[in-house]
Amino acid sequence: NTDKEKYHPGDEVRLSFPSPENARAIISIENATGVLSQIHTKTDRANTEVRFRITPAMAPNVYAHVSVIQPHAQTVNDMPVRLYGTAGIMVEDPESRLQPLINAPDEVRSQRSFEISVNEASGRAMSYTLAVVDEGLLDITGFRTPDPWNYFYAREALGVKTWDLYDQIFGSFGGTLDRIFATGGDESLADRSANKAQRFTPVVKFLGPFNLRQGKTNTHTITLPQYTGSVRVMVTAGNETAYGAAEKSIPVRDPLMVLVTAPRAMGPGEKAALPVTVFINRNNIREVNLKAEGNEFISFPKAAETLSADGSGELDTEFVFTTGGKTGTAGIRVTATGGGETAIHEIQIPVRSPGPPETRSELKLLKPGEKWETSFSPFGTEGSSSARIKLSGLPSANLEKHMDYLVSYPHASTEQIVSAAFPQLLSADLLKKDDALAQHRELNIKESVSKILSRQMVNGGLGAWPGSYQADNWITSYTGHFMIEAERKGYNITSGFRQRWTAYQKKTAREWRYDPRNIQTSNDQAYRLFTLAIAGSPEKGAMNRLRETQDIPALSRWLLAAAFAAGGRTEVAGSLLDLRNTSTEPEYQYSYYGSPLRDKAIILYTLTLLDRGEQALPLLKEICGSLTENSWHSTQSLAWGLFAYMKWVQAMPSDD
Repeated sequence: NTDKEKYHPGDEVRLSFPSPENARAIISIENATGVLSQIHTKTDRANTEVRFRITPAMAPNVYAHVSVIQPHAQTVNDMPVRLYGTAGIMVEDPESRLQPLINAPDEVRSQRSFEISVNEASGRAMSYTLAVVDEGLLDITGFRTPDPWNYFYAREALGVKTWDLYDQIFGSFGGTLDRIFATGGDESLADRSANKAQRFTPVVKFLGPFNLRQGKTNTHTITLPQYTGSVRVMVTAGNETAYGAAEKSIPVRDPLMVLVTAPRAMGPGEKAALPVTVFINRNNIREVNLKAEGNEFISFPKAAETLSADGSGELDTEFVFTTGGKTGTAGIRVTATGGGETAIHEIQIPVRSPGPPETRSELKLLKPGEKWETSFSPFGTEGSSSARIKLSGLPSANLEKHMDYLVSYPHASTEQIVSAAFPQLLSADLLKKDDALAQHRELNIKESVSKILSRQMVNGGLGAWPGSYQADNWITSYTGHFMIEAERKGYNITSGFRQRWTAYQKKTAREWRYDPRNIQTSNDQAYRLFTLAIAGSPEKGAMNRLRETQDIPALSRWLLAAAFAAGGRTEVAGSLLDLRNTSTEPEYQYSYYGSPLRDKAIILYTLTLLDRGEQALPLLKEICGSLTENSWHSTQSLAWGLFAYMKWVQAMPSDD
């Protein structure tokens, strides 16, 4: 026990603890970083008291660790041979606290300047920041005025570990004791939940930092925008090892105020009501004139109205408005005037199409010398449509559209990052020559490579998301496939990544065993073996084992054939396949990020490796049809479809 709960530097601590007579006590004064001092004393019967002085170095708290050890041979009492205990001692240095003072009006008006004065209660110098924030926003997030003193002088955990050797000294003791003791505080932990975004623009003003000289007062002039409610003025101050904070709430009231409520979002050509509330805080205002205005996205059939008032209170009315025929951001401005006062409320509403974008396309095959004419009528909302014509000696695959979609996709997972970058490796040979586009593509690929390098685990595998603790087999092979192709294109892939990835793939390939209850894992194994083959490190034993395995899915056979073809054994690859059947089992198409389009693309890629152009052409036509139709595809399906298409184009003879 201590005689007080809190001490200041220079105070005397009277520490007492129960004890047997004629024992020895070791009192260790410890904090988060080490042992500050030690006291050795003999104990008194029943209770022992020890005194010591508090020093500034003991702030914000220390721990008194007491060990009492009795002579081994004593028989005077039956108390344990050793006892121990810990007591926390809080230390507060008055010099570490600053007391900022805020002098501000008890009530202010919006859009008019007012002054805030800041000084320190005892005239001390300090540096500080000043914030004026909407109280409603602070209430939503449960935000409290930051107090740096509580943060820097929060209770600290005991950082000293004490070992008890009792079970080593007394051989007759049969058990094992816990030998490390530590205690600590977590008072500095805080809820750091992210604030939710709000549709309205809140009143937030943050100024500083400023320096306040000793004995001086700083004055700041603040002007709030059009606003009704209350703001909190917050000051956070510091000076070397001293800290402090202060706050003051100030109501914001105008003699005349107007509040407008509008829908969160609207579509083109929609009609809605705009409720308007007028607040009157002065009795001499007897009439209020309202005027509603909008930008090019808004029209008001009736844009003005006059309201009669009987004094202070509220008046409610509404305007009807219609959005324009195109998408954009609608701006509304409502102005209220009366009694020599003016109040304005502005609000913005997104005008957006309620449905997804619509694409219409037409495919025409022209024979040599043939002429084709067509007409185009824009559809959809005004200003949102565009037309594009593409001429190609190759089957159309909507390359630019799908590339734009992949590049602009909000990538987060490893699969999405690879899917966006994979087709860009080969797109330079097919898309128009554009230096800006080529530079953008170069940056995209380099950024993707950098992200992938940072996501590789210690064992060499890659997970689906940043921070994943378990490797995903398909994504590991998919990512390695991309990195190998990127390295062939001249991008810098570190040797450490390649070595760890190859070691992981080889180890996993050797340990893989066929499981009749989960035959889908053979797709993983086949893709793994293919990536090892194109990396120049084929795992031939595992390839032959999978080749002899019965009842594996068709996709596994195509990937395994691609592995043998990449290793130069096209005759083995051909013996694995029935080239009359270029389909995969429907029940497995949506496993491992799959789809019918993705599986067809893998088969097309394999046929390209095997130089089977005759069998590849019908499949190429199906893939191009899927890519040109107006339907949704996953990122992996698009990436594989475009990549296989580009590989087929590259394999075509140059004179075709």
